[in-house]
Amino acid sequence: GLAGGELVSVSTATGEITLPAVVGGVAGGTVWLPECSAGSTVRQSLGAGHGDPVSLSLAVTSSHSEVVR
Repeated sequence: GLAGGELVSVSTATGEITLPAVVGGVAGGTVWLPECSAGSTVRQSLGAGHGDPVSLSLAVTSSHSEVVR
């Protein structure tokens, strides 16, 4: 499982974003992403909307990674 604060990568066939995990508050098997917050690029980066499947993994970070907050 994931621990709060761990960096995770959320991806689709269109793209990938990396952000810190917050665990809890949603049903199992569900991922919630802050698509309406100021400066968010979630929808554009992933090309996904409500209910679309995504993949989730622990992030492998480098100096070239973009972290979405």
